Amino acid sequence: GLNLDGSNSNTIKENTIEASGINGDVVKIHSISDSNTLTENTIKANANFVNGIEVSTSSSNTISGNTIETVGLRGKGLTLFMSNSNTISGNTIETKTVAESAEAHGIQIEESELNELFDNSILVHSPDSLIVEMVAPVMVNAWNAADLIEDTNIRGGPWIGGNYYARIDGTGYSQICDDANADGICDDALTLASGNIDSFPLK
Repeated sequence: GLNLDGSNSNTIKENTIEASGINGDVVKIHSISDSNTLTENTIKANANFVNGIEVSTSSSNTISGNTIETVGLRGKGLTLFMSNSNTISGNTIETKTVAESAEAHGIQIEESELNELFDNSILVHSPDSLIVEMVAPVMVNAWNAADLIEDTNIRGGPWIGGNYYARIDGTGYSQICDDANADGICDDALTLASGNIDSFPLK
């Protein structure tokens, strides 16, 4: 895996990063590791209790254009813990375990605020996994671009806005929302938690 511990202003690009041990993270950015860029990487967690990416007590990092896949029990795609002002965009996140009670959530956020998360595709397989888990105390984060941007989004649609929220059984919000004008944006906003609203969820 990859471990950034108190390390700043690094660019990690176009790598395949895997981990198959029990417990831990494939990529861990922690202990005041700020202003790093993680982009266009393939990140795979192949065992139980292994997360794709964890950002802990670190700020102002950019995580974009990555493919993140976990296959084990409780292996979350991406977690933010006590980390603020990070930008998470253009990532494809998939937690593949199908076991019940897997808790292989797509994104988990705990005690983190002012992060920007948009144009990500999040797919979970287990019926007991959450697409997004907000752990108390919940703080304010942005889940869409400030305005719709006319450009190709992560799903191939014409607008960059919020995120794509999906379940393997087809019951994710983006899969069931209305889109009356067929612009690729759900007609209604998605409230994930207090202070965490995606105004432009992708269809």
